[in-house]
Amino acid sequence: MPLRWPPRALSDVQNRLRVEDGLSQADTEKLMSHLKVETFGAASTRYPDGPQYVHYINEADAVPTLTGLGGSVDPLAFFKDAGKGAVVHRFTDGNFNPISNHMLDTLYMNHRVPFEEARAGHF
Repeated sequence: MPLRWPPRALSDVQNRLRVEDGLSQADTEKLMSHLKVETFGAASTRYPDGPQYVHYINEADAVPTLTGLGGSVDPLAFFKDAGKGAVVHRFTDGNFNPISNHMLDTLYMNHRVPFEEARAGHF
Protein backbone atom coordinates (compact mmCIF):
# COMPACT_ATOMS: atom_id res chain seq x y z
CA MET A 1 0.00 0.00 0.00
CA PRO A 2 1.50 3.37 -1.00
CA LEU A 3 2.22 5.84 1.77
CA ARG A 4 0.20 9.03 1.62
CA TRP A 5 3.01 11.23 2.90
CA PRO A 6 6.22 9.23 2.44
CA PRO A 7 8.65 11.84 3.80
CA ARG A 8 6.82 12.08 7.12
CA ALA A 9 6.41 8.32 7.49
CA LEU A 10 10.03 7.68 6.51
CA SER A 11 11.27 10.33 8.91
CA ASP A 12 9.20 8.76 11.69
CA VAL A 13 10.72 5.34 10.99
CA GLN A 14 14.21 6.83 10.89
CA ASN A 15 13.65 8.62 14.22
CA ARG A 16 12.27 5.48 15.89
CA LEU A 17 15.27 3.43 14.74
CA ARG A 18 17.64 6.02 16.17
CA VAL A 19 15.83 6.78 19.43
CA GLU A 20 14.13 3.51 20.34
CA ASP A 21 16.64 1.06 18.86
CA GLY A 22 19.72 3.20 19.48
CA LEU A 23 21.03 2.90 15.92
CA SER A 24 23.55 5.40 14.63
CA GLN A 25 22.69 7.64 11.67
CA ALA A 26 24.90 5.47 9.42
CA ASP A 27 23.28 2.22 10.62
CA THR A 28 19.83 3.71 10.18
CA GLU A 29 20.60 4.77 6.61
CA LYS A 30 22.08 1.35 5.85
CA LEU A 31 18.96 -0.41 7.14
CA MET A 32 16.64 1.97 5.30
CA SER A 33 18.62 1.53 2.07
CA HIS A 34 16.54 -1.62 1.50
CA LEU A 35 13.48 0.59 0.94
CA LYS A 36 12.58 1.56 -2.62
CA VAL A 37 10.51 4.73 -2.85
CA GLU A 38 8.92 6.34 -5.90
CA THR A 39 7.15 9.69 -5.76
CA PHE A 40 4.93 11.17 -8.45
CA GLY A 41 4.19 14.91 -8.32
CA ALA A 42 4.94 15.07 -4.60
CA ALA A 43 4.64 18.25 -2.57
CA SER A 44 7.50 17.54 -0.15
CA THR A 45 10.79 19.44 -0.31
CA ARG A 46 12.83 17.11 1.96
CA TYR A 47 13.34 13.36 2.11
CA PRO A 48 15.40 11.49 4.72
CA ASP A 49 18.63 9.84 3.59
CA GLY A 50 18.69 6.06 3.35
CA PRO A 51 15.96 4.82 1.02
CA GLN A 52 16.51 4.44 -2.71
CA TYR A 53 14.44 7.18 -4.32
CA VAL A 54 13.06 7.92 -7.76
CA HIS A 55 11.12 11.19 -7.94
CA TYR A 56 8.97 11.96 -11.00
CA ILE A 57 8.27 15.65 -11.55
CA ASN A 58 6.13 16.99 -14.37
CA GLU A 59 7.32 20.53 -15.07
CA ALA A 60 3.72 21.36 -16.10
CA ASP A 61 2.44 20.29 -12.67
CA ALA A 62 2.21 23.14 -10.16
CA VAL A 63 2.25 20.85 -7.11
CA PRO A 64 5.85 19.57 -7.29
CA THR A 65 7.24 22.63 -9.06
CA LEU A 66 5.83 25.17 -6.59
CA THR A 67 5.59 23.19 -3.34
CA GLY A 68 7.84 20.15 -3.87
CA LEU A 69 11.35 19.56 -5.16
CA GLY A 70 10.86 22.20 -7.85
CA GLY A 71 11.34 22.41 -11.55
CA SER A 72 14.60 22.35 -13.48
CA VAL A 73 14.97 26.08 -12.81
CA ASP A 74 14.43 26.67 -9.11
CA PRO A 75 16.02 29.56 -7.19
CA LEU A 76 15.21 27.80 -3.90
CA ALA A 77 16.83 24.46 -4.84
CA PHE A 78 19.49 24.83 -2.13
CA PHE A 79 16.70 24.52 0.52
CA LYS A 80 15.49 21.20 -0.89
CA ASP A 81 16.75 17.66 -0.41
CA ALA A 82 15.58 14.74 -2.56
CA GLY A 83 17.46 12.27 -0.34
CA LYS A 84 21.02 11.05 -0.73
CA GLY A 85 21.53 9.35 -4.11
CA ALA A 86 18.01 10.15 -5.32
CA VAL A 87 17.17 10.07 -9.01
CA VAL A 88 14.91 12.95 -10.02
CA HIS A 89 13.21 12.58 -13.40
CA ARG A 90 11.83 15.86 -14.69
CA PHE A 91 9.71 15.92 -17.82
CA THR A 92 7.14 18.25 -19.36
CA ASP A 93 3.75 16.87 -20.29
CA GLY A 94 0.30 18.36 -20.11
CA ASN A 95 -1.78 21.36 -20.97
CA PHE A 96 -3.35 24.35 -19.25
CA ASN A 97 -5.44 22.17 -16.94
CA PRO A 98 -3.67 22.03 -13.57
CA ILE A 99 -5.73 19.02 -12.45
CA SER A 100 -4.91 16.82 -15.45
CA ASN A 101 -1.22 17.80 -15.20
CA HIS A 102 -1.15 16.23 -11.71
CA MET A 103 -2.99 12.97 -12.49
CA LEU A 104 -1.20 9.79 -11.47
CA ASP A 105 -3.04 7.32 -13.68
CA THR A 106 -3.40 9.35 -16.88
CA LEU A 107 -0.14 11.31 -16.84
CA TYR A 108 2.59 10.27 -14.39
CA MET A 109 2.24 6.52 -14.99
CA ASN A 110 2.86 7.14 -18.71
CA HIS A 111 6.39 8.26 -17.77
CA ARG A 112 7.16 5.59 -15.18
CA VAL A 113 9.74 2.91 -15.98
CA PRO A 114 10.69 -0.12 -13.87
CA PHE A 115 12.44 0.92 -10.67
CA GLU A 116 15.92 -0.42 -11.47
CA GLU A 117 15.85 1.20 -14.92
CA ALA A 118 14.85 4.50 -13.33
CA ARG A 119 17.64 4.24 -10.76
CA ALA A 120 20.06 3.76 -13.67
CA GLY A 121 18.65 6.90 -15.33
CA HIS A 122 17.02 5.05 -18.24
CA PHE A 123 13.77 6.87 -18.88
